[in-house]
Amino acid sequence: MTGEERLAPPFTTAPAGTERLIGVFAPAEPLADLNAVTLVLTSVEVWTHCVQLFLAGVPSARTDELERRHEQDMDAWVRRRREGTGVDPGAEPPRDDPPQEPGAALLDLDLRLDDDAGTEYRKSVGSAGGSGTEWRLARTFHPGPPGHATRLAVTLADRAGTVVARLDLPLC
Repeated sequence: MTGEERLAPPFTTAPAGTERLIGVFAPAEPLADLNAVTLVLTSVEVWTHCVQLFLAGVPSARTDELERRHEQDMDAWVRRRREGTGVDPGAEPPRDDPPQEPGAALLDLDLRLDDDAGTEYRKSVGSAGGSGTEWRLARTFHPGPPGHATRLAVTLADRAGTVVARLDLPLC
């Protein structure tokens, strides 16, 4: 802290219209296996302006294997780039992309959100992977649920659109 900060009771000094957290669910519910990695819906944050979903892959021998293979592929890619084309030591390195992290497949998941009020939720942002978080996905949907909604449902579908898992969460 710089000494300039002032603490006050929540929402007493925040600007008008500040969004609020309505509730947090921690279902810890397995939804499906993706490439032999079990995916769990760890939590759902319900805000006045959005809903945030958080998934995690269960650590296992399979996740360890995929991470180890990715590390080997990444080391090989770095070596190729350092070595250049192999023809001329001063030549520009190859322009291939680095190997994709195994958890990047989480971004392709067809997660859907609906409620009993008929709200049309749209995916807005998401993130997955990264060193130390290879098997984590965060996905945000807008808008937040209306006050009269009593149920929120998270659905996971495969590439063909077939529903693989559905989890209903009571809002009240």
